[in-house]
Amino acid sequence: MPLPQTLSQILRARNESIRPNIEETNLETGTIYHFGEGTVYEAGYSSQYGTNMCWKAPDYGCAIIEAWGAGGSGARIACCGFALPGNAGAYSKKSICVWPAGGLSAATTFTYSGTGVSASGTFNAVTIKSTSGKGTGAVINITKTTGTAYTSTITATLTLRTDNGTTTGLGYAVGDTIVIDGANLGGVTSTNDLTITLATAVNAGSYVAGCIGRSCNNASGTCTRGCSDPTMLCWCVTASCAGCMCAEGGKGGVGFCSTSTSAWMCYYYNGFCGTNRDFASIACTYLGPNAASCAAARKGCEDWYCNIYCQEAKCYTCLVGSNPSACGATGCTYTYNGCGYCGIICNVCTGSWQAKAYGGDVNCAGIPGCLSFDNCVPNCYCYYKYHAPLPAGLYSTDGSLVTANMGEADEQQSGVSGQSGFSYFAVLGGLSKSPRQGANNPYCWAGSRGCGCYEWSGCAQIMPIGAGAPATAICGDMCDHGLRGGMGAIRIKFF
Repeated sequence: MPLPQTLSQILRARNESIRPNIEETNLETGTIYHFGEGTVYEAGYSSQYGTNMCWKAPDYGCAIIEAWGAGGSGARIACCGFALPGNAGAYSKKSICVWPAGGLSAATTFTYSGTGVSASGTFNAVTIKSTSGKGTGAVINITKTTGTAYTSTITATLTLRTDNGTTTGLGYAVGDTIVIDGANLGGVTSTNDLTITLATAVNAGSYVAGCIGRSCNNASGTCTRGCSDPTMLCWCVTASCAGCMCAEGGKGGVGFCSTSTSAWMCYYYNGFCGTNRDFASIACTYLGPNAASCAAARKGCEDWYCNIYCQEAKCYTCLVGSNPSACGATGCTYTYNGCGYCGIICNVCTGSWQAKAYGGDVNCAGIPGCLSFDNCVPNCYCYYKYHAPLPAGLYSTDGSLVTANMGEADEQQSGVSGQSGFSYFAVLGGLSKSPRQGANNPYCWAGSRGCGCYEWSGCAQIMPIGAGAPATAICGDMCDHGLRGGMGAIRIKFF
């Protein structure tokens, strides 16, 4: 009769019969600690930027600390207009050596009791017979001069660890007693035992304390909701801090109210970074309907992300009509004269805030959000694409942009009036091999319609950490309070 098997044994045997010798090679090692909204002490934040998280090293080892600032929230617009995505929070990363609290150090002092033999001697790394507290791992050297009274003849020193050179052992507390067997000091057990009492200076260990940044929650703020909060922390190796890090929060999306003005021009002439097909400095190549190359010089942004999307932009139904000669091919329906309504705008303008990071081994600025206006008709969402940013260190080393089309149809998957999250989360699921849920299904007050979520979308915490919120849009006479930017976070990997 075969022996009974556990469920794990049955599953392992079945897996090996289907795919033998399976070995995971892409899993992280170490222990992961994550601190974010809902996992930190709320009370600490009431005093603006107070400490609301603390991590203590559980053992000797290394810690990789990552910090993300909160992402910029989407702008509120009502009944008319257009808005840019929020910017991503900054990212900072630091690697440090750590050790636990309760270690003995060179500053630790001792008192002694017991009776020894009269002979002198040196005894290194003596075996510890017992300890009154929870401490373990101390390495103690004993030097004994002539005489039997341990109080006057014994000197104890420590062999400190080679990895950090400052502590030995863990879990000790002032007042703990450590007993050394007399047989290891030239005498006999019990009769010549030495009792050492820890008098002062038990090492405080390493810890990380900080504050998690929050994204702007003022869902009714008009046109822009300001800049989200930074994530700040310090790492400490004794009673004082050894260094600090800061990942600033992203700027919120900016909206304008307009019924007839070109959205692209509104932003560009208010100082925003923009790339347009009519001006000179960046050469972009567009293809006509018959794959004819239509090259023209453009004026562009200084930042690479504007230029990348310039390469893929198209301008539909320009108001000045077609101009075949500009394309170099008969029948081309595009024109390069007067297309001031088309182009890309990024959420960066003269004197504006851009999130920076400080104090880490790696410091990455927050990526701005952008919006492509691929139609010459003002306020036509049918040909708008938003590029919502994700911070560095999340889905990729340098950060990402989630690009999705916006629609004007009043239907459940529409990209307008609170529903830009649908297409955003559908794209987000494809960025990782461990995706989150697909598109949300937030039915609102209007039955099965997606329009009119109002303040709910501007307050809910549904964005990835540090992410800039997608662009807002409107349908008819509705409002769009945008999505709240992703919260800040701190991640510590210990190994």
